[in-house]
Amino acid sequence: MSDARTRQDPFQDALDARATRADAIAPLRERAAEAYRDAGLPTRRVERWKFTDLKGLAKLGFAPAAETPAPDALPETVADVEAVRLTLVNGRVAPGLSDLDRLPKGVTVRRLADVLEARDGSSDEAGEGASARLSVDAGFTDAPMAALNTAFVEDGWLIDIADGAMVDAPLHLVFLSANDTGNDTGNDAGNDAAGSAVASYPRLSLHVGRDAHVTIVESHVGQGGGPTFADGVSEIALERGAVLRHPVMQNEEAGAYHVHSTALTIAEGARYDGFVLQLGAALARREVRAELTGPKAEAHVNGAYLGDGARVVDNTLFVDHAAPETVSRETFKGVLDGTSRGVFQAKTLVRPIAQKTDGQQLHKALLLADGAEVDAKPELEIYADDVACSHGATSGDLDRDQLFYLRARGIPEKRARAMLIEAFMIDSLNAIGHEGAREAFREALAARLNRMEGIVG
Repeated sequence: MSDARTRQDPFQDALDARATRADAIAPLRERAAEAYRDAGLPTRRVERWKFTDLKGLAKLGFAPAAETPAPDALPETVADVEAVRLTLVNGRVAPGLSDLDRLPKGVTVRRLADVLEARDGSSDEAGEGASARLSVDAGFTDAPMAALNTAFVEDGWLIDIADGAMVDAPLHLVFLSANDTGNDTGNDAGNDAAGSAVASYPRLSLHVGRDAHVTIVESHVGQGGGPTFADGVSEIALERGAVLRHPVMQNEEAGAYHVHSTALTIAEGARYDGFVLQLGAALARREVRAELTGPKAEAHVNGAYLGDGARVVDNTLFVDHAAPETVSRETFKGVLDGTSRGVFQAKTLVRPIAQKTDGQQLHKALLLADGAEVDAKPELEIYADDVACSHGATSGDLDRDQLFYLRARGIPEKRARAMLIEAFMIDSLNAIGHEGAREAFREALAARLNRMEGIVG
């Protein structure tokens, strides 16, 4: 590898310098490291990254997070949901901030680090079995960031929901990226501050058994003000008839880089009901790959996002209809101000066997400033002839007629704009199936809108 390429990629030297670990996934780590070395940090020459530039990462001196003492309390940006909480701080389990002693019936939670080192009372064979649930790249094609996670991962959660379990209490997974250097880089994804960034590699493996129902809420937040890079991977499998409600909120700090890859396998008659709300970070990319492997499987992958300053918010989706009579819904809304950029890439593949597929994509964006930009690329690839599939994308400013209507009734212009923006965004949250999570996300969205300059007086 050339010296020039190494200088442009802060993780190549880190891979060479990392300590060898003789745990249950040592061979997997080496394959992942080699996959990353071959591909390197994605550039805009890569089709799936053509709208999102990671060169800002090369300007930061990232170091793997050391054992970080867990804070006494979590930041207020964590979603306020009545739930059983499981917390990772810089990719490592924080037992003092986790409710491991009050797990609902039918829920098994193991710490990945313990399983890999067989420290949870299991045998070495059990550790190797658990490691089989992890993969180099979570099934994504050309996925160096997922491979980087596998090469560096040290901890995370292995969660199993028993067959037939009806889990009433939600699980709340908190992913905290902490850096107390106080070097706040602002909200410019191209900031060239160096030397103090903290990198973490959280991992989740979730298995939902046959006919089980569960709600899992995620909060991705930051603390400390210093720059961070969270490179997360989630591998989720839903067995026949399972139902997973999965609202996710990304509300990291202004100097954060956030990249997360979620791989879903959805069996016959199972339903994934997901929603992602993106509110923070200098650069945030959420990538979801959903494979519908059995008849009547459903994937609802919806979301909303806000961008201001120079933030970049990327939602990249791929839904693979690999069985007949399957359903997918991908609906996203975004609001962009300043010189921020929103990215919506969504591809739906309908295989020849997937007759009677119903797949719908829709993206709507409000552009509040001349410098704001949205790149939308909805795509259908269909090889079946009996399907109902559609896609669409719109973008523009606020409706002038609606704004005039409110102003004509004595509402000041700034407040009228805020009302229209909030109504546009809040409507999307109705897709969240869990009431407590929906209300918590509404509150977080309203608070974030109040902080966006020029929207609320």
